[in-house]
Amino acid sequence: MQVLRPLRLSLSLGSLGLLRAHRMKATSHFLICIIATFIISLVLSPDSNGQAAPTPRIERIETEKLKPGPVRHATLTPQQIERLRKLQAALAEVDYSPLEKWIDDFRHDADPDREISVFEAIAQAYQAFCSARPRTLPQKQDVIGLLLERSGTTDEDVLAHRKLKVLTTEQAREALSYYKKAAIPIQVIQK
Repeated sequence: MQVLRPLRLSLSLGSLGLLRAHRMKATSHFLICIIATFIISLVLSPDSNGQAAPTPRIERIETEKLKPGPVRHATLTPQQIERLRKLQAALAEVDYSPLEKWIDDFRHDADPDREISVFEAIAQAYQAFCSARPRTLPQKQDVIGLLLERSGTTDEDVLAHRKLKVLTTEQAREALSYYKKAAIPIQVIQK
């Protein structure tokens, strides 16, 4: 499978990186708690006879099965890089990736501006939740995982499928209430 846009998932606190890298490219530099699956929109390619592709469907898929897509942009615009600089600073306590990693991850995206806007919504919700009252690092890690997953599905779906590490269900609902962007599932090409 080839991921078409950043994904920012993570498998462990030590491996820090799957979700930005196709939501964010399935590498290993991002800190979140374990996120075993993510909502993905599968986009199937036309068959060898040139028949139209089937209607995309939404399903959960294990992030370990995802592979990054090709580099689609030799560079990002100065405006995009500035937006990423702000995102990297806003999420630095839960994502230790340097700015160069952020830039490289978004170079793989078909539509960097759309993905950057998703992460801006995630960062805004993260900061709103964390500024409401003092939060521990494990709570912050839990909330960033919730918000990353929420970026591709609904509040109800996240709460039904996500195993919380330290947040209560009420805290999770509060965190999710700060996310205002519509869900944009990750598009995957099945090979």
